[in-house]
Amino acid sequence: MVKENIKLSILWVAIVAGMSAHSIMDMTPLFWNVDIAISNDGVAPMPMLVLMAVVSLTIPMIGLLLSLYACKRSYKMIHFFLAALLALFCTAHSAELLFSFELPQLFIHPMLVILSITLVYEAWKWYKKV
Repeated sequence: MVKENIKLSILWVAIVAGMSAHSIMDMTPLFWNVDIAISNDGVAPMPMLVLMAVVSLTIPMIGLLLSLYACKRSYKMIHFFLAALLALFCTAHSAELLFSFELPQLFIHPMLVILSITLVYEAWKWYKKV
C-alpha cells in the first residue's frame, strides 16, 4: 500500500516540476531581452491564468493529497479521474508542437505526456487494488 502511494506521489510531483519547467522555458527569452508577450494590449487573460493555475498546481496538489491519504474507493476514483484529466490536457497541449514548434518545449511536452499516462496507469492499478 505504501509503495503505491509513494510511486503515485512521485509522479504527481514530477508533473508539477515538468509544468514549472515548461513555464520557466517560456520565460527564458527574457534574459536576452526578447519579447514573450502574446498580446500587447496590456491586459492579462484572466481565464487563461486561472486555467493555468488549476491545471498546473491545483489538480496535481489535490492528486498528491489523495495519493497520500485516500483510503476509500470513491476517493481513489476521484484520484484516477484527476490523473486522466491531466493526461488528456498534457496530450492535447502537446499538439501545440505541431502548430508552433519550439525546440526547448520538444523535451518537455513529450515527457509530461509520458509521465501523465504513467500516472493514469498507476492510478488505475491503485483504484482496482482491493
